[in-house]
Amino acid sequence: AEETIKSLDAAIKDKFAALFVGKNFPAKNINELFDLQIGKTPARDNTNYWNKGVHKWISVGDMGKYDRLTDETAEKISQAAVDETGIKIVPSNVVIMSFKLTIGRTAITSEKIYTNEAIVAFLNKNDSIDADYLRIYLRGHDWSRGKMRAVKGLTLNKQTIGQAAIPVPPLELQKEFALYVENCEALKEKVRGRCAKLKSERAELVNKYFR
Repeated sequence: AEETIKSLDAAIKDKFAALFVGKNFPAKNINELFDLQIGKTPARDNTNYWNKGVHKWISVGDMGKYDRLTDETAEKISQAAVDETGIKIVPSNVVIMSFKLTIGRTAITSEKIYTNEAIVAFLNKNDSIDADYLRIYLRGHDWSRGKMRAVKGLTLNKQTIGQAAIPVPPLELQKEFALYVENCEALKEKVRGRCAKLKSERAELVNKYFR
């Protein structure tokens, strides 16, 4: 199962390369195409912001668990945190990226959600960039020129991210890629579903005959 999933991930990378790499598409700076929105961490010493949290709040650690779409988060924040700290919500179907500590982890938001200050959201200005194209492009982009040394390691900032150039392929090519990704993701879910079913059936047999 893991080998099948790895092969599908490799197929997505190959498709991206075939459609977009070395094609000399016109490029624009990221800040021409997106409004960049950075999250925040509500004060840790205010228990009202963290106790009985109801809103998902994404950290860089959470980003390491995501493949394509956001899912569960290790922590949640309260409505008081939203009302009192000015933290901004990230809409669904928006690409987010970690830009501190671990740079270049990406995901697409599956719902309205909040993030910490090490994650930037790319809010599309004119819908000329598809989310799946952007997610893969950002993940493979060489951010080394924009990195600065911070207390806890290398980091980017809003300015260096915004000034980075991104090729803008025809939207129909981007949509073709997005459809291919959707199909691969559907196959991956089927594989995971079959594995889960087999594990469940195996556990039932063990319980029935060996206990």
